[in-house]
Amino acid sequence: MEEIRLEDCGSCIKSLKKLLNKIKDTNEEVTIIIQSGEDCCDFTGCICEINDCFLVLVDGDNICVKTYILLDKICAVIHPAKGCHRC
Repeated sequence: MEEIRLEDCGSCIKSLKKLLNKIKDTNEEVTIIIQSGEDCCDFTGCICEINDCFLVLVDGDNICVKTYILLDKICAVIHPAKGCHRC
């Protein structure tokens, strides 16, 4: 089976952005798992901005902490984040 990467599939990015915008509207924390080299890592926060290339997560405990994540590096989205409260 051929692997489809997000950067190769414009409709995948559109679908991902649509999903992320729905989650953003809930104001709930989300966990984003990204590809980082050969491994994966995760970030948890509230989505505050989404554009064509990246999204911005704000830490629910410290709104001054922002994480910028490239859309084409996202492997999975967990919503709502486990054990998290509303932002």
